[in-house]
Amino acid sequence: MRQDANGFNYASAYGKPAYFRQKREGYDEYVEGNAERLDYDGKANKMQMFTNAEVRKGADEVKGDYISYDAATEFYQVISGPSAASTTNPKGRVRAVIQPPKRTGDKTATDKPALPAPAPPPVSLKSSKSLRDKLEE
Repeated sequence: MRQDANGFNYASAYGKPAYFRQKREGYDEYVEGNAERLDYDGKANKMQMFTNAEVRKGADEVKGDYISYDAATEFYQVISGPSAASTTNPKGRVRAVIQPPKRTGDKTATDKPALPAPAPPPVSLKSSKSLRDKLEE
């Protein structure tokens, strides 16, 4: 691990596997991952994972031979390769399980359908004397 003159951290880790864990900004949740080699760029806020790479964020999980994760945008790039092949994934394909985001107000199976909003009261129209006078001119 090293730090540049501006205070940004850079790290490389090797292992079978090497692990990382990072707290997500503004969430009570972590991003965790492992691979045989990890390279972290603190200035770009990106993690690159090489060979048998996996990343988990909440219920989301991605696996591949190479994963690039941008923590600022939460964007994954997953690439497959020969080392991604295993007994559970013999063709070495990228595997991903991604859950839809929870939004406030989403319906659940037990929610009752919403009733339509009542119609607003009719607007009464009145003639304008000044407009009528202008039309007669």
